[in-house]
Amino acid sequence: MLYCNLHDTLLAAGFYTYICSTHRSKGFHADYIFIINNRNSGMGFPSKIQNPVIFEYLLENSDHYPYSEERRLFYVALTRTKNKVILLTLKNRESIFVNELKEKYADQIKREAFTYPLCGGVLIKKNGQYGTFFGCSNYSRNGCRFTRNLSK
Repeated sequence: MLYCNLHDTLLAAGFYTYICSTHRSKGFHADYIFIINNRNSGMGFPSKIQNPVIFEYLLENSDHYPYSEERRLFYVALTRTKNKVILLTLKNRESIFVNELKEKYADQIKREAFTYPLCGGVLIKKNGQYGTFFGCSNYSRNGCRFTRNLSK
């Protein structure tokens, strides 16, 4: 249900979605990029699945740092955006790539968590009849009704 509501909202705002693999995204650009499956698991990004031994022989002249090929793919995915990249992951199960970004860009990530990408408004703390929440600064200007509950 969340996907349908989000998808309908994006379409109504003039956005369309295109889903593809990171390999296929080479050469394409989009306003917003969502990179999914950024979790620390076998099927995450980077994958923890062990390559067959034959790969070691075929790739013996390649880079010898961990996840070198997947790191290059992750970079490709990060650089496909014109505006913003959104990384989707599971709390406390983030991939090593996400953790590296969090360590290096913590301040920017924190600031970004308080903006709304569809209208560019800043989320500000407000009080309402149901308690304290974050509301979009563009509410009075263009009627943006985006809100985010305060985590307790």
